[in-house]
Amino acid sequence: MSTIFVRHDVADFDTWKPGFDDHGSVRREYGLTDVGLYRDVENPNSVTIVLTTDDVARAREFIGSDDLRETMQKLGVTSQPDVWITNDA
Repeated sequence: MSTIFVRHDVADFDTWKPGFDDHGSVRREYGLTDVGLYRDVENPNSVTIVLTTDDVARAREFIGSDDLRETMQKLGVTSQPDVWITNDA
């Protein structure tokens, strides 16, 4: 099992969140499971998403997909995402 952390800024969390939720079915198609969603204390429009997967190759395919890029743009993601893919130590 691998854990994926994604951090990026959004223009408006309340606008972004419903679209993020709607996109969950696509994440699941790629074998990703939502674990948590967190907002920065200092900047509530800075979010960290935590996901798990059993298939890192499929996760990377999702992360690099045109669908994700277009969805992020449509939902108002304003920064390049920082992505970490980790394994349990």
